[in-house]
Amino acid sequence: MVRAGYKQTEVGEIPEDWEVQDFQQSLARLNAKNHQIQTREYREHGRHPVVDQGKKPVVGYSDADEKLLRVDDGGVIVFGDHTCITKYVNFPFVVGADGTQIIRSKNGDDTRFRYYDLEHKGIEPTGYNRHFSKLKERAFVTPKPSEQKAIADALSDVDALIGSLEKLIAKKRDIKTATMQQLLTGKTRLPGFGEGKDTKHSELGEIPEDWQITSYVEIGEIDPENLSSATLPEHEFNYISLEHVSKGVLKGYERLVFRDAPSRARRVLRRGDVLFGTVRPNLQSHYRFGKDEKDWVCSTGFAVLRPKEGIVCSEFVFLSVFSGNVQKQVETIIAGSNYPAVSSRDVSKLKIPKPEIEEQKAISKALTDMDFELTTLEASLSKTKAVKQGMMQELLTGRTRLV
Repeated sequence: MVRAGYKQTEVGEIPEDWEVQDFQQSLARLNAKNHQIQTREYREHGRHPVVDQGKKPVVGYSDADEKLLRVDDGGVIVFGDHTCITKYVNFPFVVGADGTQIIRSKNGDDTRFRYYDLEHKGIEPTGYNRHFSKLKERAFVTPKPSEQKAIADALSDVDALIGSLEKLIAKKRDIKTATMQQLLTGKTRLPGFGEGKDTKHSELGEIPEDWQITSYVEIGEIDPENLSSATLPEHEFNYISLEHVSKGVLKGYERLVFRDAPSRARRVLRRGDVLFGTVRPNLQSHYRFGKDEKDWVCSTGFAVLRPKEGIVCSEFVFLSVFSGNVQKQVETIIAGSNYPAVSSRDVSKLKIPKPEIEEQKAISKALTDMDFELTTLEASLSKTKAVKQGMMQELLTGRTRLV
């Protein structure tokens, strides 16, 4: 039953004073050929931003003044013919590569409103095909211009909050990276450590005189436990593969039975183990296992470092695998290789600067506190994005009215 004040249409139930229009009534495609450059012409720096059909808001720059597309106050929508990605752009730009379609609203309608409508219910991509014809078949809800503006303003406010959170997170990540490099090399010492101490030269550069250079094999066991062929066929375990890990974050795992498990599911894990991704190590698929439960196993695509208690702090070892010192050594090992990978033996020989354990703990806490702040901000970002999705569902269907 249709609610009072609403009507049933091809796009569902909408307010009685809204209309449904087709593409020709709602949008106009601009001829942007004269403003377009090819991918090879993108530059890292230039006077004018380049916008194409990819995910990035700005993909590069150009100095081609004659290619500049000037945009009026209403802005335009960039639609990816191949990608189906939509972007709202309200600044002058150069159009990038084939497949970048430029459209704007007609008849005094709000282009931002049309953009949010497309973001809410866009065109599903079907591989690397042309999709503009699908867009032209779509129906568009059309409130009065004043309500369009009110909806666009509300969603723009949320987008501004999302943008500010993303910038803050990026800034905090940069600060954490810089701080980590300073603390893990001893170039910056935390209060209570290193007062009056000089530095000394080492194979990894200048380090504090009270620090040592050590290899992972000297401070821990490498691949200490593995499931043997004698394991009972019905033995169950949780399995972590390289695909489950992204730069210290566990994205998921599988529950496996030994008889059905792949042969690479072998490394037994204990709390505090550091998993070093050995396949394409430049992706930094490293993880610190912090669970107390038994029956966890990881792939042989990891080298497992089990720090020696009382000698080294597990959190410090984990942080060190992301350091510039370790990355440079890994790059040296895989240089010229057709298949970028290192072995557990290679990992065991990697060297790091090492302070006394109390300073290790202090460094780990300082960086972990920064991680906690980042995690809190990322959770806030996710929540804000979810709020925006809910707002679009309410506002762009007319379930909630602002005017």
